[in-house]
Amino acid sequence: MFFIVSSFGGEPANGNVFPQKPFIRTMADEKFLFWKRVGIVSLLLLVLWAIHFLQYFHLVNFDHLGNMPGKVEGLPGILFSPFLHGNTNSAVSMHLLSNSLPILLLFTLLLHTFPRHTIFIWLFIQLVSGGLLWVFGTRGTMHVGISGIVYGLTGFFLSSGLFRKDRTSLLIAALVAVLYGSSVIGFLPKEGVSWQSHLFGFLSGIVAAYFTRYINLPKVEPDDEDELHFFERLERARAQQNAAAADKHATNTE
Repeated sequence: MFFIVSSFGGEPANGNVFPQKPFIRTMADEKFLFWKRVGIVSLLLLVLWAIHFLQYFHLVNFDHLGNMPGKVEGLPGILFSPFLHGNTNSAVSMHLLSNSLPILLLFTLLLHTFPRHTIFIWLFIQLVSGGLLWVFGTRGTMHVGISGIVYGLTGFFLSSGLFRKDRTSLLIAALVAVLYGSSVIGFLPKEGVSWQSHLFGFLSGIVAAYFTRYINLPKVEPDDEDELHFFERLERARAQQNAAAADKHATNTE
């Protein structure tokens, strides 16, 4: 479910037989990739809602796959609980509905800014936060929902801006802060709310941001299109379009 774009070609010095063939994206390419990734995240949301409706119509029962802290039978929940949500007795799960838009925005942003490391970042947040919840969570409770990963991605993007300090990361951090800065209230203990999952998700996102702080920095690989952030690639594509338009104008006037 992850779409990763790579440049073709290789370097003969590394033993590759194909000559280097850099791939330069246009604005049309960027728009295509953006909507492609929106489609991928939309597919994930469709799967989440399909699981909900299967439970709502009593076709399946996945209650045993929740994360139950301290219980051996709750260990599978580290993997599966993010894909389950509450309110299964209602056709429209408010739990899942409240998570749908954040996942659509944050996961699309992750796919487009870290295309080569999306799987690592997602799994790191899911496994670390789920493991911490299983070890330190309140005994006798069961946790379901993808909100832990939502908080993890929020913590990841906010921390990336602080760790990396490049223009693009700071811009993304500011955007996420404006959209989801108020989500910190989700750390407060409240009955019926998996605040521990939110807290551990956010903390795991910070750690993931620290581990990936040197990845995708434009200053390190300025000529590698796949190692540039989405906004940096947009700027390059726009500059290339302007240069092409200028060349065409100059040719027409000659």
